[in-house]
Amino acid sequence: MRCCADVRDTNQRCLTEQERIEERFLEQFALLEDGLAHLQLQMRRMSEGAKQFGSLARQMRRATYPADRGDEGMSSRFENRGGHSVKGE
Repeated sequence: MRCCADVRDTNQRCLTEQERIEERFLEQFALLEDGLAHLQLQMRRMSEGAKQFGSLARQMRRATYPADRGDEGMSSRFENRGGHSVKGE
């Protein structure tokens, strides 16, 4: 079966059913690639945001628990209380 189709270069030509299916597949595949590239860009931005948030959280923790207590002491206090850290213990 043949039908006439207007392709991107604006030339009229007759395409077979197989060629039309292939064209549609390639267009859809290109859209998937574009979507994936966009997703990867968003993931990178989210990762950068998470790193910044982690840095802010560390700064807040250090401001709350002064350096003289040390990180190891705080983590052991956290574990000894079953996951609930209590300041001053």
